[in-house]
Amino acid sequence: MNLGNTCFANSICQVLFSVADLQPLFDQNDPISVTLNVLKSEIYASEQMSVCPNYLFALPQFARWPRNDQQDAHDFLLWLLQKLHAEHVLYGSCDVS
Repeated sequence: MNLGNTCFANSICQVLFSVADLQPLFDQNDPISVTLNVLKSEIYASEQMSVCPNYLFALPQFARWPRNDQQDAHDFLLWLLQKLHAEHVLYGSCDVS
């Protein structure tokens, strides 16, 4: 469901959810991973045509992405991957040398 110019995030999430090697990113116990995993589960389990991702944009980390502004999918992808990495390091869910 596109709620006020969220198609940039929808497209990135769909791509990330479809890459098998990235699925462990969503099985971690940090806020963004947990929320993305819930979204992924709802998308694949839903019998509806759309899933409303309001709770994703309700996370404080997503305040940088106002829903009523045009956004760039590439910028969102880079930002999201950086945030996932930072949270994995912070919560100790990955080893970084």
